[in-house]
Amino acid sequence: MPGRIYCALLACGLGYQSVGLPWAARANTLAAANQALAEFTEHGEIVPQALACLRNLVWSKLTLGRIPYILQWIEASTIIAQNMALPDDRKRSFLEEREEQDRFFGLLLLKRNSQIFRSWNSCQRF
Repeated sequence: MPGRIYCALLACGLGYQSVGLPWAARANTLAAANQALAEFTEHGEIVPQALACLRNLVWSKLTLGRIPYILQWIEASTIIAQNMALPDDRKRSFLEEREEQDRFFGLLLLKRNSQIFRSWNSCQRF
């Protein structure tokens, strides 16, 4: 039964994300991650759904542009992935996704920096 809860919450989060509701997606994905990680605290095992939830949280935070939280969830997902006995193909898939997230994060930083520089230029006129 508990496994169905985090799967259902993650599915709702993905559904919200697909219709353009990033904050609702974030809330459901965060609740799913909480339930999946509760399995670790209760039974001492990391369920595969925990990694899926954390990976989706990274994408959710990237969509929202919340830089400190992006870094925290990237670190959490990496720690969980390193402590799971993932087969080689899943490790490779995870690392490829992490590289894609890094590229997206870099673009987000460049976008933010250009906005900051524009605001500085407008301040210099005064």
